[in-house]
Amino acid sequence: MRAGRAARLLGAAAALGAALWALRQGLHAMPSIAPGDPRVLGALAASVGLYLAATLCAAEGWRQILLATGAGARRRLAWSQFLTAQIGKYLPGNVLHLAGRAGLALRDGVPAPLAAAAMALELALSAALALAAALAGAAALPGLRAALAAQAGGAAQLLDQAQELGGWAWGAGALAAALLAGAVWMGARLAPVLRAALGRARPGRLAAFAALQLAVLALLGLSLQAAGRATGAAMDAPTAMAAFAGAWLVGMITPGAPGGAGVREAALVLALGPSVGAPAALACALAHRAASMLGDALACALGLALRAGLRAR
Repeated sequence: MRAGRAARLLGAAAALGAALWALRQGLHAMPSIAPGDPRVLGALAASVGLYLAATLCAAEGWRQILLATGAGARRRLAWSQFLTAQIGKYLPGNVLHLAGRAGLALRDGVPAPLAAAAMALELALSAALALAAALAGAAALPGLRAALAAQAGGAAQLLDQAQELGGWAWGAGALAAALLAGAVWMGARLAPVLRAALGRARPGRLAAFAALQLAVLALLGLSLQAAGRATGAAMDAPTAMAAFAGAWLVGMITPGAPGGAGVREAALVLALGPSVGAPAALACALAHRAASMLGDALACALGLALRAGLRAR
């Protein structure tokens, strides 16, 4: 319990530090966006649509995880649980969407041990897949590689480089603290349940979940790329997918950061800043945050409609 409380405090502090760092890096020169430009509106609409598509894939992933534990899961019922609860991640703590989904599952007749096992499996596998995707796609971040690569030159050039990297090190340090807090929090919460859940899980359903989760990460990366088109942060699809997989992972596991706010944006500035510039990266991250919030609101509305339809039957 003490470790969990300390992790939440560390996570909240890291999120605040990361957000302040990201704002300092890019707020002074963020590019202006013309909200009436049809191309900007189209790119933002595409970002919202791709985010919503990712959320629907994630809802089906929740159904596959329930089936993996042996719980019965009709599609409309499982989707309604996931979609309705998503909006809760924006409340303090970054856990209420999970608690809300578990509560809805219990109300719908899923036994408590199976609901807990499904939640543990989903969190652990999602984190592992995001980490694998981020590491596999790290080669797609040429700007970050170039910024960290050693350069030949005189002492003045090396000094300039050290000063530049020193500023970025503050952001990297805040994100490292967030990752540490998340690892402690997830370990304390999930380890006891996860060991038992993995022993009983159905491999075929876990494979289906993994495929869906990789599709979720790809769609989220494309959603980020669309937000970049709206804000002048041009990037190719592999770069967007790699950057967002890492940022999504940090935001997901950081306790105390509602919806990963602050840490996700800082991770995107850290990953994309060396190639597109910190101001453009920050503008892209904030635009995508707005798109994701709208997407989650639409998902919640769809979930509520599904639940209302089920009650009417």
